[in-house]
Amino acid sequence: MYHFLPDFHNKVLGQIDPETGMLELDFADDDHYRFFLSQVGGLESFNQKYPHLASTLQELRTKPLQRSVNVSKDGYREGPEDKIAIENMIFHARQTLQTDPSLAASIEGTTMAEIMADYIEVKDQIVVVSQLYDVTNQMLLHTTAEDVVNSSKYKGKIQADYPQYFQDTPREFMIQSTFYCSNKAKNESELAQLKGYVTKSVGFTLGGNTDMIKSFTLNAPVIKESHRKDPNHTKVKISYRRAGAIPDYDYTNDDQPFQDGDNRRILVRVPFSVTVEAADRWWITGFDETYGYRMWLKNMVNGTINHYCNSDAIIQRKDAFDDQNRCTKMTFIFPESWNNILDFRKIENRVYTDVDFYSSFGVAMSCKGIPPITVGVSVKSDGKDYDKLNIQCAQIFIQWGCLARDTEILMADGTLKRADQIQIGERVRSAEGDSVQVKKVLTGHEAELYKISTSERSVRMTPDHIVCTEEGLLPAIDVQVGMRLRTVSGLEEVIAVEWSDYEDKVYNFEFEQETILIGNGLLLGDSMLQNRVKELVAYEA
Repeated sequence: MYHFLPDFHNKVLGQIDPETGMLELDFADDDHYRFFLSQVGGLESFNQKYPHLASTLQELRTKPLQRSVNVSKDGYREGPEDKIAIENMIFHARQTLQTDPSLAASIEGTTMAEIMADYIEVKDQIVVVSQLYDVTNQMLLHTTAEDVVNSSKYKGKIQADYPQYFQDTPREFMIQSTFYCSNKAKNESELAQLKGYVTKSVGFTLGGNTDMIKSFTLNAPVIKESHRKDPNHTKVKISYRRAGAIPDYDYTNDDQPFQDGDNRRILVRVPFSVTVEAADRWWITGFDETYGYRMWLKNMVNGTINHYCNSDAIIQRKDAFDDQNRCTKMTFIFPESWNNILDFRKIENRVYTDVDFYSSFGVAMSCKGIPPITVGVSVKSDGKDYDKLNIQCAQIFIQWGCLARDTEILMADGTLKRADQIQIGERVRSAEGDSVQVKKVLTGHEAELYKISTSERSVRMTPDHIVCTEEGLLPAIDVQVGMRLRTVSGLEEVIAVEWSDYEDKVYNFEFEQETILIGNGLLLGDSMLQNRVKELVAYEA
């Protein structure tokens, strides 16, 4: 029945009377005997704690139990030498608390269940062992063992850490209690008697965290509505400045410039905001600082860059309220100023980098009569387990290596067209003379560009863009005065290389296959070629 329980344990549970929910243990039955000992800590522990009952227990091992199946109208179950009434174990589910506020007021602290038993006669000792099982995750969570002296009543409680027990999906639990009582010998010729050995089990399910949240919405980072019809715009495209703040296609982040001396590293600022709406009867108290907050960017070059922000910097905007002015909808806006620095030197000649995004935090929820409960939520671009509280976002796309917008590209029909005017579907002429169709137009932003000049022509590009030289394919930054470049007119000597101010968009193109373009009369690599230029030694014209 339960894979995480021993066979003898399952056999006993399977014999519990479905009408009464109880079973009188027969110590002459090996399974029952082993079950009882497992509840009381073993035979040695039992004998040490209850030495006066040791002989009685062994006597019961030799006498099969003559069970009575009669249950009186008042709820008492008649045992062989005893009468006991075990009330149903009361589980204080939050569903019950929502519908019965009067019951909630009577519960102290974080009581999950109350276990009660009434005996007809006063007993010298009543002992109850209770265990709380997490059936879903197959583990024992909690065990209690309590003694009551000279009484006919037992009332115990199982305490629960509600925030710990609730999870995203419904979770099944089981409470199981074993009761036994004893009477002292009336005179020296008699032995103390072990009586009323009964076990009871009850199962219940806690609804998942998803029951507390009506909606969980990602506000940023998301692709702009105007970009969503573009089949090539499947990522949040972020433009960059090597020596400045980060404006981008889908957002505008006007922040202070980032300087690292040689301008070879990139500071990435990614906005993150979500809105959480509570389900009926629940309200939101805010960000749970004890749960923590994690956010990272990850790519194959730089690995994972973690950030833990100061919770005071998180804006918690209350968007909606119930009739008692409790917040039922809240937007969390996280600071963009966390430093995720990508080392451009490691990116080498790649034309773009896909970066995965991840963030998670806890939302503190409340409901009348329930201790505060934290619901964990997450947003991630990579992973498999997405659901109502763990939602997917687009990857972050950072582009490298592009041409100045006024670069004149030779088209398939022999005309010239500026790079910023070329559209997807148009055809350009390759260095081999082929007509190739534009599949993607890639853009970015640069504060300055690297300018290479011959006596006949010049071109401005990012320092990592690919240029065809007499010696092979090289990043622009590696081209030196005196080298010869491949042009439409043959080889031409470089007479100048220099940085020039730009502060504008740059452009690159992707085709069905790697292509050498003709820009300003020079032979230049496309984005696909740039991605694997390290594998190539030379370009054969």
